[in-house]
Amino acid sequence: MKKFGIILLLFVCLFVAGCGKEKAGAWEATYEAQPFVFSDEVFETMNKAFGKLEGEDVEPIVLLGTQVVEGTNYMFLCKEKNNDKSEMNPDDYTYQVVTVYKDLNGEASVTEFFQFRYDNYLENKETTYENLVGGWTVNPQIEGSNIDYAITSAFEKAVKKDKNITYVPMFVLAKQKEGKTTNYAMLVQQKENEDYSFQVIVFNFEKEKVLTKSYVSLTDFKVDLSEFE
Repeated sequence: MKKFGIILLLFVCLFVAGCGKEKAGAWEATYEAQPFVFSDEVFETMNKAFGKLEGEDVEPIVLLGTQVVEGTNYMFLCKEKNNDKSEMNPDDYTYQVVTVYKDLNGEASVTEFFQFRYDNYLENKETTYENLVGGWTVNPQIEGSNIDYAITSAFEKAVKKDKNITYVPMFVLAKQKEGKTTNYAMLVQQKENEDYSFQVIVFNFEKEKVLTKSYVSLTDFKVDLSEFE
């Protein structure tokens, strides 16, 4: 099933019917998210929704957040097997942000499907690093976590120590060879006091140095219907 067709069909459904799924509270980032670890309730909802997808080899990595509506919306970062590899798209898999809606009767279905472009988060206005363009590859590991002890240790040394901020690595999105060193783009959950958010942090493994930080806003992956109301 083509992504364009999925997105177009979902947009028409939301626009014409309203679907009753975007009329309530704001999105909230998951409290103490863990990659590939889901509560029983989320796991059941996820299986119901993803089981209805045909022709899509999608695996949830982490629950990014939830939204209370007439039911509940769940937003997952997923990895998908790339069955259309080409010179321009050579990676074994790509990333998708998938929204699942569970109604008040417990029925669940996928309502939105957006490609997550990690390269959009490699630079930001606060930090400029000139050598982050090109040469990035998605880690070939398909199943389970791709963060080992060495990567975790280098990351922890790279991030600044702050008693009010905690960074928890979620998943290595991609890596880049820069001379004899390696840069990693990692999805990270940040906890500042009692506030949770997600960032893509790029750091150099050998130098144990952060190169860029960019926040991931959950609203980046939503269809804005307000202009049609």
